[in-house]
Amino acid sequence: MEEGAHQIELSQRAATGDAVALKLLLTESRRRLCDHISRRIPARLRSAVDVEDIVQEVHIEVFRRITSFQSHGPNAFYRWLA
Repeated sequence: MEEGAHQIELSQRAATGDAVALKLLLTESRRRLCDHISRRIPARLRSAVDVEDIVQEVHIEVFRRITSFQSHGPNAFYRWLA
């Protein structure tokens, strides 16, 4: 299965309550999300802000709001996540 189709399928399953699909999506997007967040932390705050703490907060919000996610093609979940 093509990566884009794989992500779409997982995100649709996750939005309907499939916990395994959600875990896979979060695991597959973790590195990219960490990089995204890290690039946006101002240099003066890097010693005080932990990227992993932010990612954990993002994951909590995802668990709370995943049923509101609507897939709009490849990368939709990551765009929503970021």
